[in-house]
Amino acid sequence: MKRILNKVLLSVAAVAILITGCKDERNNNMVDDTILFRNSGTDAFVTLSMLAETYNVVVLKSGKGTVEATAIVFASEDALSRYNLENGTDYEMLPASYYTLSQTELKFGKSDADGQVVTITWDSNQVGTLGDDKAYVIPLEVTVKNNVIEASESNNVIFIYLTRSYVQMETTVTTEVRPGALYGINLYDGTVVIDNPIPNLDITVNYAIDYDLVTAYNQANGTNYLVPPDKYNVSLAAGSSVLSAGESETYFSVNFDTSSLFSGNELVTQEIDYDQYLVPVRITSTSNVAVGILEEIMYIPVSLFGEVKGPWAVIEGEDICYAVDPNDGAAWTLVYTTDRLFDGDIETEWISLWETQNEFPMVFVADMGKSCVFTKFYIGDHSTMQGQYRNYEIYTAVEYNGASTQWNLVADGLRDYDWTDGGKLYEYPVKNMIPGRYLKFVILNAQYANSGDYIYERGKLTEVFGEGF
Repeated sequence: MKRILNKVLLSVAAVAILITGCKDERNNNMVDDTILFRNSGTDAFVTLSMLAETYNVVVLKSGKGTVEATAIVFASEDALSRYNLENGTDYEMLPASYYTLSQTELKFGKSDADGQVVTITWDSNQVGTLGDDKAYVIPLEVTVKNNVIEASESNNVIFIYLTRSYVQMETTVTTEVRPGALYGINLYDGTVVIDNPIPNLDITVNYAIDYDLVTAYNQANGTNYLVPPDKYNVSLAAGSSVLSAGESETYFSVNFDTSSLFSGNELVTQEIDYDQYLVPVRITSTSNVAVGILEEIMYIPVSLFGEVKGPWAVIEGEDICYAVDPNDGAAWTLVYTTDRLFDGDIETEWISLWETQNEFPMVFVADMGKSCVFTKFYIGDHSTMQGQYRNYEIYTAVEYNGASTQWNLVADGLRDYDWTDGGKLYEYPVKNMIPGRYLKFVILNAQYANSGDYIYERGKLTEVFGEGF
C-alpha cells in the first residue's frame, strides 16, 4: 500500500512540474487593449448640415481584453490647433455652450467588445446665429482615465464640421416674360432650389420685390428697363413659400394685372406701350438661420407688347398639307406639314395638297398656349406662290370646344395682288382687339389662274403671326 501511494505522489509531482514549465501563449498574437473612435483616422473630419442637430460618435475598446478602462471624451483645442497647422486651415472651435454631449465618461469591462455612443446635439438656429465669417467645428478627443491603457494615436480624434444648407434662385435673369392677355391676373412662377434637401424639416422662404435694384442693374448691363407703372399692380402672389422636408425646390409667383388695359373685353389702344420693365425678386430670409442664401435675386424682364407668334400646336387642319397628300407620298414631301404655318419661323414653308384637288375654305386651328390679343396680323407668302392665297379670315376664342367653339372674328379681307421675286410679309389690320387662346385661320379661296404650278388650286405660305400681347 505504501508503495502504491509513493507512485501516485511521484505522478502528481511530475504533472506539477510539467504544468509549471508551460507558458500560456493564447494572447501572443493580440495587441494590448486600446481606446479609439470608430472610423476616425482618414475619416476624422465629418461634415454635417447644421440642421441635422444630432450626431452619434462611437467609442470602442479593442485588444486582448485584459483590462477595465474608462474612456473620457472631451473637446480638444490642442487637437484642433494641430489639425489647422497640418492642413493649413483656420477652423474655430464651436463654443461649448452651443452643443451638448450625452456622456463624457464611458466605462468598459475587460472583455467589452461593443462600442458605446456619445450623442452630440445642438440647436441649428443658435449655431446659425454665428454667421458665415468663420467655420466652426467640434474637435473631440478620447483619452483613458488614469492612463490604465493607451488611446489609439491614429484614431483618438474626430472633427465635426457644421455647415449650412443654402437656398438660391434657380436663375439670375429669366428670359423675357410676356404675360398673357387676360382681363385680370397673370402669373409668372419662379423657382428656388436648395443645395442639400433637408429631411424631416420644412423651411419657409420669404420674398420681396425690390425696385431699388433696377437702376443698378441698368448701369451694370447697359440696359434701359423701367419700373412697371402702378396700373399693372405688379405684386407677389404670396410673400413666402414652403420648401417641404426632403424637397429640392419651391416656387414663388409674380402677378401682373392687365385689367387696366381693357374696357370690357376690348383692348384700349391708348393704353398700349412697348416699354420693357424689370421686376427684381429678392429672397429676404428663411425660417431657419442655419439655411443660408446664395443667389438671392431673380431679375424678371417683362414686356407686354411685341411679336406674338408660335410655335403653336395645331389642333385642326393637320391633313391640309403636302406631307399627307394621298396621291403623292414621296419621302421628300414629309417636311411640308401644317405646323409650319405656326412654327414661329418665316423661313419654313407650308404647302397645300399638291397632287389632290384642294377644297375651300381651308380651316386651321392652333392653340397659342395662353390668352393673346392682337393689334395687327402678318401673313407670310412664299416667293413662288404670291397671290394664290390672299383672302383670309382670322378668329380667336377663349375656349376650344370643337364645332361648338365660340369664335370672335378679329381680322379678315382680301389683299391686293402684289407679286415680288422673294417671300413677303403682308400686314392685316385687326378689327376687334379681343383676347383669346385659340386662333382659327381660314383661307376662303384661291386667287390665281389654275394652270402650271397653280393647278388643283395649290399654294404656299410661310407663317401666320402678329403683334400684340
